[in-house]
Amino acid sequence: MFWLGQSNDPRALALFEEVLAH
Repeated sequence: MFWLGQSNDPRALALFEEVLAH
């Protein structure tokens, strides 16, 4: 989660949402 604050990469955020979804 910590890298979310450092990365504004939409793909990274999408991947994070995928993890939450599963």
